[in-house]
Amino acid sequence: MSQKSWSDVVREREDAFERAVVDAMRQLMQGRHMYQSIVIPNHIDKYLLMKDGKNEQHNHTSITAMMTGHWLLQGPPAALGAARVCVCRPPDLKLFCQHSRCDRVEAFNLVYAKSLLGDLGGKADFQTEKGESEQKFVFGYQCQSCKGTPEFFLIHRRGLRLTLEGRSPMEHVAVPAVIPKSFHRFYVGAVIAHQSGHTLSGIFMLRTLIEQWARQVTGSTKRDADQVMEAYMETLPKDFSDRFPSMRKLYAELSADIHGAVGAPELFDRGRQIIDEHFDARRLFRLADKAAGPPAAVASEKPELSA
Repeated sequence: MSQKSWSDVVREREDAFERAVVDAMRQLMQGRHMYQSIVIPNHIDKYLLMKDGKNEQHNHTSITAMMTGHWLLQGPPAALGAARVCVCRPPDLKLFCQHSRCDRVEAFNLVYAKSLLGDLGGKADFQTEKGESEQKFVFGYQCQSCKGTPEFFLIHRRGLRLTLEGRSPMEHVAVPAVIPKSFHRFYVGAVIAHQSGHTLSGIFMLRTLIEQWARQVTGSTKRDADQVMEAYMETLPKDFSDRFPSMRKLYAELSADIHGAVGAPELFDRGRQIIDEHFDARRLFRLADKAAGPPAAVASEKPELSA
């Protein structure tokens, strides 16, 4: 078996890095949430270490330049002997299609790709304060099934860090079927806020869902939410209250987190689970909603006028 040449070894490492960039972009758009990041591995043993006897003294400038330099979304193969540029055109994705004709996960084809900063005054290379290459990529994907309006993603590159900084429309959030439809907006808003790094806002939305649901069931228009929650708990069978976590207690915990401006992720996850289980338990106990309309409005308190 013939020994690999130095150029073959370099090409293998360059190919591996390029695949890692493309895979990171795919992961961001297909499986991550807003403002989450992926850092491309810069392991010396994976991309840069090329010790094979007599070649171990070679430097790795060609690969480091490819990793840290300007990346392209498309381009011809590098000419023989020329420095290689990273070409990172992401593949097709599997996304949830929100069109009514689909309403399920479908294959999405890449229909648009652009590096935005390259069009600003003819300047293509921007750098962060740390001297890292900075780029912004926009990708458009269209559902292969319904051919509806494409979905767009914005990925911000800083050196080897890629961050999902934009998406239109917002990602789909699966709401449990037991959650009443008129309350989906609170649930979805809570999950998106939490997944985007704004857990405090998400906790506020969970508390809003609980309070508005309690108002709908009880028909209460009292301003004191604690009284509303107390009235709600009284609507539940004793066996229900004994077997499942208290929504009144959860409401108090969420309120304390909000007042303390904490935004604890573990509280959000636990609160969401309790809410899911609570509505599922209502289904099992066959508890009916007492109001078919939207959440009850809070009555304004007017001072009594003395005679």
